[in-house]
Amino acid sequence: MISGEIVRLAKQNVVRGPSEYVTEMNLIENVGIEGNAFQGGDKQVCIFSTEARVWMAEQTVRGLCFKQFTENILIGAMQPDILKIGDVLFINGAHLMISGKKRCFDECELYSNNIPCLLSANAFFATVKKGGVIKVRDKVVLI
Repeated sequence: MISGEIVRLAKQNVVRGPSEYVTEMNLIENVGIEGNAFQGGDKQVCIFSTEARVWMAEQTVRGLCFKQFTENILIGAMQPDILKIGDVLFINGAHLMISGKKRCFDECELYSNNIPCLLSANAFFATVKKGGVIKVRDKVVLI
């Protein structure tokens, strides 16, 4: 069993709008985050690691997505490199199934120069398989 903890939660009320940081959020089965601009499909929730967030802040070469990327669930003390598509994360009764990873773009300076990017390596998309309310400091468990 592998576990981590929610450090921060965010949602966007409008596409490309500012993130609203919240202490809890309601996950709706097969929809995503209640009140979030992005719902349905296979990118209902975006999950990211605190370690990669810190890495991004320290970089002198900025990736294409650095300014616009915002996760919904920021997780600390979890090893995202072991996650794979189909894995299920359990958070306070809710179940999130990993459905994909963030892709890289040819226009990105990091990608075009073969510089490893922790953003793409640590950003995952998930679908809500079982809804529920999740909160900052909730444990995240992969079994």
